[in-house]
Amino acid sequence: MTVQTLRLGGRKFVVLAEEDFRKLSARAKVGEKAGLPLRKLSAEDLEDLAHAIRVLRDPKEKRIPWGKVKHEAGLS
Repeated sequence: MTVQTLRLGGRKFVVLAEEDFRKLSARAKVGEKAGLPLRKLSAEDLEDLAHAIRVLRDPKEKRIPWGKVKHEAGLS
């Protein structure tokens, strides 16, 4: 991707090829549809995320299949 910057009237602008712009726009739309957070994560959110990653990486931790979770919750 070729990108150039340009200054007009003291403001900075980015110039890129139309094809690259379309690719970036498509990726942004996918992110919006996926419900990705548009805000920064709080310290509490980061702690929760770190804990979840530690639990998932622990080989001793028993995982419950999603089908079983749905059945026990009465969703299936």
